[in-house]
Amino acid sequence: MAAPVGKMNKLAWQLLFQEMPIGAMLRNLGSLTELGLLRTDENANLLQVEVVLNRREHLPKGRIHPIDVLKALKTYESGGTLGRSKKTWNQVPRIVDILEKAVELSFDVVQPTGKVFMHAVDVSGSIGNLVADMGLTCCEIATTMALVTAKAEKNYMIRGFATEFRELEITAKDSFSSLPHPKPLPKASGRGGFGFRQNRGGVTRRVMVSE
Repeated sequence: MAAPVGKMNKLAWQLLFQEMPIGAMLRNLGSLTELGLLRTDENANLLQVEVVLNRREHLPKGRIHPIDVLKALKTYESGGTLGRSKKTWNQVPRIVDILEKAVELSFDVVQPTGKVFMHAVDVSGSIGNLVADMGLTCCEIATTMALVTAKAEKNYMIRGFATEFRELEITAKDSFSSLPHPKPLPKASGRGGFGFRQNRGGVTRRVMVSE
């Protein structure tokens, strides 16, 4: 039977926290901070978060995708202004550091397919729009998905498009934090367009990411 989370006190949350799986921990970092379980001086609890989120083997077992971790990071950094939660909290810097490291580790979760990928990212003006309830922009999601391809696959091309293709220079050596997100191209007059089948060159898988 599910616990009545809304009625749980701090002690109950502490007991639940000790055995909390990785997915639940990512979703409840804000609540745990608001309750005072995650504070700068709560070293044991902070260490528990680090053990769960920053051990490379935990992310694949929990089937955690980079988008899941990035969403948790953005939500936590917002202090409760993003997402569906009605709670507010003051972020703990160490938790932010742990989440940023977890984002980078999460790219190892995706298994390679061995195919040749053409990954096309919409870089028109609308790519900067915010995705409802996620706290992420279309640009952040598109960049993450492109980096997933670069990290997992050996044979890939990653290009931006609006009315024409351009190189985005995203490679497996990049990290999310250091990656310059694709910038929108100037808006063209009319609808414009391009042929997505062009420049195929042995591609066996095509991925188009747009808002």
